[in-house]
Amino acid sequence: MNLNSIMTGLSRLFLFAFLGGFALTMVVHALQDKPADAGFIDSGVSKTISPTFMSVALAQQFFNVRSFPEGNRNCYTLRPAKVTGNTYLIRAWFMNENYDAKNQLPQFQMHIGVDFWATVTLGDSSSYEIREIIHVPPKDYINVYLVNIGYGTPFTTALELRPLNKSMYETQYGSLNVVGRYDMGLTSRQFVRYKDDIYDRIWSYSNLDGTTKISGSSTFPAEYIDSFTHPPHIVMSANTPTASDSLYFSWVPDNPTDQFHIYLHFTEVQVLKANESRAFLIYLNGELWSSEPVIPSNLTTTIYGSKSAPKFELSIYKTSNSTLPPIINAIELYNVRQLNSPTDEKDGQTSYNRLPYKNLTSLIGYCNEGSNIGIIYEFMANGDLRSHLSDRNPKVLMWEDRLRIAVDAAQGLDYLHHGCKPPIIHRDVKCANILLKEKFQAKLADFGLSRVFPAEGDTHVSTKVVGTPGYLDPDFGIVLLEIITNCPVISKGPNKTRISQWVRSKIENGDIENIVDPRLRGDFDVNSVWKAVELAMACVSHTSTKRPTMNCVVNELQECLATKITCHEMELKDPIGVISMNVESEVLVPLAR
Repeated sequence: MNLNSIMTGLSRLFLFAFLGGFALTMVVHALQDKPADAGFIDSGVSKTISPTFMSVALAQQFFNVRSFPEGNRNCYTLRPAKVTGNTYLIRAWFMNENYDAKNQLPQFQMHIGVDFWATVTLGDSSSYEIREIIHVPPKDYINVYLVNIGYGTPFTTALELRPLNKSMYETQYGSLNVVGRYDMGLTSRQFVRYKDDIYDRIWSYSNLDGTTKISGSSTFPAEYIDSFTHPPHIVMSANTPTASDSLYFSWVPDNPTDQFHIYLHFTEVQVLKANESRAFLIYLNGELWSSEPVIPSNLTTTIYGSKSAPKFELSIYKTSNSTLPPIINAIELYNVRQLNSPTDEKDGQTSYNRLPYKNLTSLIGYCNEGSNIGIIYEFMANGDLRSHLSDRNPKVLMWEDRLRIAVDAAQGLDYLHHGCKPPIIHRDVKCANILLKEKFQAKLADFGLSRVFPAEGDTHVSTKVVGTPGYLDPDFGIVLLEIITNCPVISKGPNKTRISQWVRSKIENGDIENIVDPRLRGDFDVNSVWKAVELAMACVSHTSTKRPTMNCVVNELQECLATKITCHEMELKDPIGVISMNVESEVLVPLAR
């Protein structure tokens, strides 16, 4: 079953008697005698479902729908008390139940503002659909539209708005459309939501063949910390293989270009003996997700990743020194919806300050007093990358550290290009503008030459050359070559040879090892060096269409890093006896799209 499918694996009890008495925030329903949604919309008509589908078990809120036979776009305007900058879960319910006695199933769209959110398609009159999205409103209101696309009359049964802790989910790349949220420890086709989940997230059942459910104490340890505020059941139960050291599952997205956010939740639910240990590595599409093994404890561990691919294969392997197989407590899948935010000229001028990101230096303040003009950034204990590559620095920056720095810098650029709206072009990326924290986490700095990329339809073209000689466009490829070789970007000799020309000549002679900084004294993995050099040369291509996107650069560099770190771990992996779980199965189905 494809991820577009409705939740056929869940019981209809899923709908019954859970909305009454919610204290979280507004819930909008279409009631026949008392239009509870009247304060949120001024169009549409309220209808009652067919008596055939009514039962004492079905919550009364689902006896009515609001239908929109007139107009192509009908809008709910939601105005919670605190909106701007806060994170919200928006959930829409759709139960047709033959409310119009036409025995017809419409297809229509949901939009937030002018942007597409989801398409609603019901399988039959007795089925239902849910659409959820995690959204940070840019204004003090949220407009949710039902859009007629010519395939029947749009309608809705309920519209819910739930506040979330804004630190829980990474939303700076766009709103997060909920694909699935699974409690891996549930032992039957149940669900978990409010009041067990204080944020009213709906966690559904899933099952893996060849695995077993395990559970632990019914009380929380004193040191228990959970930034996601998981329901108690999730942190006290998990799924583990019965006769294997591995877990595996996969899914195929509807759109291979969709950016997926994947959250994996781990908590140790058993009391381990002195001679027992549990540690495992996670691979996504064959690439190591995190260089450090996951060691679940009473302090919940959440692993987050973002990626686009035509197919996703997630594998969890026990490490060679672990005595116990891996476990997993919960999985959350989201795809990114790029929803445009209203902007004005002032917003553009302050875009850097209001869009913090882990790989961009934070702006602390500025000075503009007479001739004293300056910008104050956060303190970066290890200075800039150029100083650490310098021959005058007695401490050699090792190959693994260089790859990590390259990944961080690429992620920063990827965020500027795809996470900012409108996109921002740095225009002066060089080693001196890559700053390093205490543990050599890299951040981009110096946005004095940055420019907001022209909006669609803007005919302005900049012809002014800016940046640092030797770098310019495409500057990240030059930075990557400098990290690999520690050569000047332009030689000091009479020929003024550029670094890309010098590397190209070495590649043509198959002389890869002499490309690498000699100060490393051969302490590097040749395969990862080849990958990094090939990537750098692709980045400096004179033809822009041949240069990889920054998202591709990030993925390739992470693969280089994984190659360096995990050669021995890859050899230890046993490809036989892997437990298989396919999201396309009838059991593991999406909560929403």
